[in-house]
Amino acid sequence: PIYFVLGAALAEDRLTPVFEGFHHGTLSMRSFALRA
Repeated sequence: PIYFVLGAALAEDRLTPVFEGFHHGTLSMRSFALRA
């Protein structure tokens, strides 16, 4: 599960210029996943 989240986060990083607002949510999910 962790690897899937990180993989999705990396894919979303490439879309950051288009989805900056959504990217902030991604960072929160990433931090939560790393702590879990």
